[in-house]
Amino acid sequence: MLSCLRTSGRRSRELSLTKPRLVVPHEFIREICSLYKETGIEQAGFLLGRVESGEALAEAMLLGRNIDNSPTSFTIDPQAVIEAVRLEEEGVAEVIALIHAHPCGPEPSPADLRGWEAWPIPWVIVSAVDCSARAWCGREELVLEVLGT
Repeated sequence: MLSCLRTSGRRSRELSLTKPRLVVPHEFIREICSLYKETGIEQAGFLLGRVESGEALAEAMLLGRNIDNSPTSFTIDPQAVIEAVRLEEEGVAEVIALIHAHPCGPEPSPADLRGWEAWPIPWVIVSAVDCSARAWCGREELVLEVLGT
């Protein structure tokens, strides 16, 4: 699992904070934004992929049901968390970020900052207003490259 923090765990890898960069296909941003607009419920899940040459490359998105069923908060269904960890443990893909949609801008809310303490991996936040996206490690913004249109 990619980490924004230095860890001693053998599976965790630190994303270099000197010039962190996440690369995400536009279709993932569009999908989570559209789901928020259709349901009015915050959408959340994980970006899966690989880290190479100092970049985290998203190759798949695993969304989980928001058990809060709320437009302004989320708790990812534990089954989706288990699935993401299983895929990583089996070597299928690495969890490189958490992704979720906001009803407003793509900046971390106070609840996001508290959640990041429990999940100190990069967070991609997508605005349901204009489908813009930004990536964060806590309060530190990462370089986010969105591929495609």
